[in-house]
This record gives sequence, structure tokens and C-alpha cells, in this order.
Amino acid sequence: MIRKITLLIIVSLFCHNIYSAIYYSINDGNWSTASNWSGTSGGSASSKAPAKGDDVHIEGHDIILDVDLSDNPGIELIITLDGSLTSSGTQGVLIATNGDLDISSGTVDVYTVDLKNGAIVNVGASGTLISDQWVANNATITVDGTMQVGTYLDNAGTISGNGTITAAQYLGAGSVFGITPTSSIADGSTVGGWTWSGSTNTDWGTASNWAIASVPTQTSNVVIMSGGNQPIINTTAATNNVIINSSATLDIIETYSLTINGDLSNSGTLTIKSSSSGTGSLLVNGTSTGNIVVERYLTDGAWHLISPTTSGVTANNFYWSESPSAWLTYHTETTNDWTYNTSLSTSMPIGQGWSVWLDNGSKTSATATMTGTIQISDLTASLSYSGSGDNQGWNLLGNPYATAIDWDNGTWGSNTTGTVYVWDNGYNSGDYRSWNGSEGDLTNGVIPMGQGFFVKSSSAGDFVIPSGARVISSTDIYKQGNDMSNNQYMRFQLDMENHGNTLFIGFPENGTSEFDYKGDATKLYSNSDMPQLYTIEKGSKLCINANEPLINDTKTIPLYIDQVVDGDYSLTSSQLENLPDVNVSLEDIKTGVFQNLNTRPIYEFTAIEGDDKHRFNVHFSSSPSSISRMEINNKDVHIYGANNTINIYSKGEESKTGGVLRVYNLNGQLIKKQDVGYGKLIKIPVNTSERILIVKLHKQGSVIVEKVVIK
Repeated sequence: MIRKITLLIIVSLFCHNIYSAIYYSINDGNWSTASNWSGTSGGSASSKAPAKGDDVHIEGHDIILDVDLSDNPGIELIITLDGSLTSSGTQGVLIATNGDLDISSGTVDVYTVDLKNGAIVNVGASGTLISDQWVANNATITVDGTMQVGTYLDNAGTISGNGTITAAQYLGAGSVFGITPTSSIADGSTVGGWTWSGSTNTDWGTASNWAIASVPTQTSNVVIMSGGNQPIINTTAATNNVIINSSATLDIIETYSLTINGDLSNSGTLTIKSSSSGTGSLLVNGTSTGNIVVERYLTDGAWHLISPTTSGVTANNFYWSESPSAWLTYHTETTNDWTYNTSLSTSMPIGQGWSVWLDNGSKTSATATMTGTIQISDLTASLSYSGSGDNQGWNLLGNPYATAIDWDNGTWGSNTTGTVYVWDNGYNSGDYRSWNGSEGDLTNGVIPMGQGFFVKSSSAGDFVIPSGARVISSTDIYKQGNDMSNNQYMRFQLDMENHGNTLFIGFPENGTSEFDYKGDATKLYSNSDMPQLYTIEKGSKLCINANEPLINDTKTIPLYIDQVVDGDYSLTSSQLENLPDVNVSLEDIKTGVFQNLNTRPIYEFTAIEGDDKHRFNVHFSSSPSSISRMEINNKDVHIYGANNTINIYSKGEESKTGGVLRVYNLNGQLIKKQDVGYGKLIKIPVNTSERILIVKLHKQGSVIVEKVVIK
């Protein structure tokens, strides 16, 4: 039986005995076929095949070893390019005393490898050596790749490196990656360069717990063996490949993480822990085999938007035998309604969102445990779309990965309005946090592991949740904090007793009077009976409202409050620093009161059920003359007008970058917008009857504003 061949091999078997001839391969085929060989590289066919003691070069060919080279004298063998060497049966190779075996990449698969005293073996990071039997007497072996021994590894020498070795039986008194092959290495197990010994304690970050007395790094190949102290990750850890042997365990403690840049092979138990402190994270960039145990801690007395993290999850994973009692619901886009699940066998696929309630009568929190494979590639979800109304298009999805995801990373599906909504029980006494890539109250746009989230579809079809969005983040339960956006939006916070609601209004660079993708965000009501704050644009209720930039202009935006209940309210404005040189005033339509929000940002009022929803107007006024000198002055950029032309003169580094130009009349109307290339002098014709214009140039993150005369 011919063994499996892996290409891209560079192998050298050097034997320092005297050899009689030099051979080069010229064809694929059997070792014993003379026509496959030549006395020179690329030369004509030889009349003989290589024999023991010869110097043989396999150059980009696949050779079947159909003769036995396992006894003296040894042979010198060099395999280059795409070549390979495989046994057709029980043939083997001998590396004689002081001989060398060098596999820098690819796979060599032979029946026996016999190493004599003093032999030196190197298996590179991309190399694989497969043998049914292995004898190594005082050989020095370095394995940075993979070694597989079908029967026994008899090692009296030293095996080191950063690779992995699997043997049916470990013999000898030598050292394998710092471990002696006695009771320390179980037969059939895999060991590696960074093999866990647990000789000190369970701490992943303690060097003495590893066979080579060094903590793994992001390039390390790690093997976790069973028995003794088992590792616990209580840090931000990173490795290359990870192998977890049978009966071995690895725990990732809550709020900590493991990033695997290569592959994960799990034959033991890997658990991602969760508690009131948070949840651990696992990010695998390569392949993942074996089941993972994922915990998800949930508090009582609250609804949680959740999503499975592993395959094989059913409603039973979120059932705790009435201690505490729990209710599981799912959302339907076409009706915008919630439906209670009634069967414990209901499948909960990865990528779908659900809502679960834990009864607070027992005051008992609970932890859901999911066991199965994890998602490591892009996930495609299906969105439905019943229309563009405020109550239509809402699809409940879920983070499918074993780590957090960032709405701003990766290539997401494009058939939504560009905003993500995440429920947070601790925010506004229960509210949705939103993020549209520009503004919102979802911290950094991060969606935690196991978190359900809403998107509003703009059309039916597939929606990609990209694996490129995965990040390591300790965010677990969102809490209202002080991290504010520095985009051109201000924030309005409506509070009544212990309930709140949030609205953002801004004038970003690309804002328009239409619905702006990743600029505006549709309002998603937090509940059906508490006050909700919003604006209206083109008939749609918004929680984030992007408008055209304000330059020497005024704008009035109506504010609406729905589901008013009797009580005392406050409306707090913040982030006004994001709108420099803009005066903001609030008009209470019911009372006729005006208040300057720049100097008095908190407005208190009383409302009763039945009040008109249009309670307020917000008045914005801006003038280019109020723009700070820091913004205007740029000694390397000069803007001036002449003969119906705007001239932009740049010098130094500024001449090497372009920008975006906007031109306004003195009434604040935009009359021209265009991209500006790089160069020392850029001339832009302007067709207008106006004599004086306001020019605003966005260049390398800075803004230059000038008043120019063009006639």
C-alpha cells in the first residue's frame, strides 16, 4: 500500500560514509527504475538505479521507495522542490552514525527510520515525518513540525523544538520536549515543544508549568497533556497551534481569552467560563476540531437577548428545571411579535437570536452550558423583509462566534439600514444600545459573545456575519459610562424616574436630508409603555439623526416623545463639544419656554398622558465667522478666489494629499462639492452668480474654512 504523500518537501538524509555514485531524479516513479535517474541534473537516463552508499538527489519528483535502505552502508539523500519519498511496503531508511536527516517542509512517509548514535535530525515547521517504527540511539532530534510514529519511539537521546510528536508507545530514557517518556508521557498521546507539565500549579502564565520552562507565545505550538494540575488561562493568552489530548482539560476563565493563530485540535475538554464577572473568549484563526464547552451566565429578573455559541444547542440548554423558572421567546419579522417557545427540543441554530427571561421570585441567577463545535468562518444568515415601515424589517440575529465581534470590522452583509441594536438591561433601566458605524451608545460597536442583536433589513436575502469582525473584548454586560463619541453628533437623554431614553442629532460631513446609511438609525422602541424620544425624517422615526453640515446656517429639528406617562421629566444635552461654534437652544412648545443648551444643558419639565408627541423644537445656528482660528489657520494651505475660480495652494506634506471640498453661499446653501486631488496648486471653476463664497476643505482629518471673493 502506497502511503499518502504531501508535497513541497525539502529533505536531506546525509550519511558521511563513502558513497560510490551521484544520481539525480528525472521522472516520477519507482526507486528501482533506472530510467528515472541521471548522473547529472536534468541529464539523460542512467543505466542503473541508486544503491546503498550512493548520493541521491530527488529534484521535484515523486519517488516510491520499493527497495530497502535500512541497513549499512547508509545513503545520502537530498529531496528538493516538489519531490517526495514514500514507501511502497516495509522499506525503510538508515541514518548512520553522524549522519543527518533534514526535512524543512512537506512529508516523508517510510516504514522505518533507524537512527544510529550521533545522528542529527531536523523537522522544520512545515515538515512532517511519518514512520511505522522509530529507533533513535543518542540521536539529537529537533522537531518544529510534526512527527508521527505508528508503533514505538525508542528515544535515548534528546528531542526538542516547537513541534508535536505522536507515538503509539514511548520508550527510552531520553527527553521528549523536556519530558521523559515514562509515566509522564502516556502511550498514544501527543507531546509538543510547549507541552504542559503542570509541575507547579494550574497557572498558564507560570513558566515552570511548561516542559521547556517558558510560557507560550503567539508562535508557540502547545500540547496539553492529561493528569496532574490542568491549565487555567487567567490572562490574555496567544499561541500558534493547540492540541488538547484525551482526558486533558483547559479552562478559559471569565474576562480572559485565548487567541489561536493556527489550528485547534481538541480531544479533551476546553471550557469557556462565565460568571457575574464576565465571560471568557476563544478566537481560532485556523481550523477547530472537537467540541467546546461554553458557559453563559444570566441574571434573574430580566430579559436577555442571547444566541448559541456552539452547535447542537436546544431550548433545553436554557432550562434549569424551574430553579430558576425561565421563559424563551423568538421574534418574527413579518409580524414584529414575540412568540413563547413551548418545547425543550426546539433547535437553536448558531447565528439566530432569542430572548430569555429568568424569574426573579427565587432571586437565582443561572448559567447556561452549551457543548458542540464552534463557528470559525463567515456565517450567512437569512433576513426577511416585509416592508420599510418603522415596525417592519426587524430581524433578530446573534453573534455566532466564541468571542466578541465588532460592527466596524470585516465585510458585513449590505441589506440592512447599517445599524445594530443590542439590548442592555442596565442601560436606561432596559433599552437598546445602537451603533451605525458613526454614532451611538453601543460601546465601540462591540457585540459580546453569545449576544443577540437586531438589524433592520432593507431587502430580503442572505446577510453575512464576517469572521473578520471577531475581536478579543472583555465587554460582557453593557453599562452606561463616560465613553463619548467625538463625531459631529450631540446627545439628548430623556429621564423620567428610573427610566431613560436616548437620541443623537448631528451634522456629519456626509450627512444629507435623506436617510443616510450608517448616518441615521431607525428608532427601535425599548418597550410598549414607557416614554420614547425620537426625531422624524421623511416619515421615519429616528434614534440617530444625521443632517447636512451646518455652515453659516440655522436649522430647526422637532423632537417627539411617545407613550408619555404622567410625571416629572428631565432632558439633558451633552457632547456639545462635538458641534463647535454651534448655538443650540430648546423650545418647549407646550410652555413656550426657550432655553440655551450651551449654557444650561439640563431642562426639567412636567408631562401628562395625552400631551402632543411634538413637545420640543431644537434650534441650531452656526456661522463660519465663529469657526476657531485653529481650524482656519493652516500655514501650508492657502485658499483664495479669482475669476470665478477657487484656488487651493498647498506646500510641504500638504501638497501630497487630497481632500473633499464644499462650497457654500452666504445663506449656507451647498452649491458645489467635489474631491480634490493632490498637488501644489489646484484650480476649481465655480459657476455661480455669487460674489462671496464660503469654502470648506476637509484634508487629512483637519478642516480649513475660508471666505473667498471670486469676482
